[in-house]
Amino acid sequence: MKTHAEFAKEDNLFKESCEKVGLPFKSHEKFGLKRQASKWRNKKGLAWKSRFSST
Repeated sequence: MKTHAEFAKEDNLFKESCEKVGLPFKSHEKFGLKRQASKWRNKKGLAWKSRFSST
């Protein structure tokens, strides 16, 4: 199983969803996308909610 950091770097749908909602936020830049990757895998968070929206 991949770590959250590996997942965040390699999964294209996840990366596209994060870009769509402007992640990572400036205030959370030092954390990168590991936290959002964890939320994504638990079907939570901003990126997960926006994964199939067209806006």
